[in-house]
Amino acid sequence: MGKTIGLILKAAMILALSGCTANQKLNREIEYKELLNQKEHYYLVLFYMDTCLACRDIKMIINFNEQNGFQIPLYYVDFNKLTDIATIKTGANSYTITRVPLMIEIFEWQITNYYLGFDEIRIFIQNHNLIK
Repeated sequence: MGKTIGLILKAAMILALSGCTANQKLNREIEYKELLNQKEHYYLVLFYMDTCLACRDIKMIINFNEQNGFQIPLYYVDFNKLTDIATIKTGANSYTITRVPLMIEIFEWQITNYYLGFDEIRIFIQNHNLIK
């Protein structure tokens, strides 16, 4: 019981410090069909669900870093709004989006890589000095 209360307090503190709420809509949400239509030459897209705890944790990390100099443009796609099965292609490989969180890396309007799950995304962010 004490552990649960501690986790709840920690999550509340992170939310307060990051300046977001669990239900806050992100201001850079795009639809899946807009995935490769952004103006930047290099950007990231995070597929998420509001009910996914790992997605919320990733969004909190990103919100914190945006307030502290996050430099890579980032867009969000709500997995619940996908009306068809979505597939991303990276070179000769393709991946059907079935789970979140999923972050894809786009360079020159081509998907160059993808990162699935909290750990892979956190490591990507850390390796690109996006975590302060």
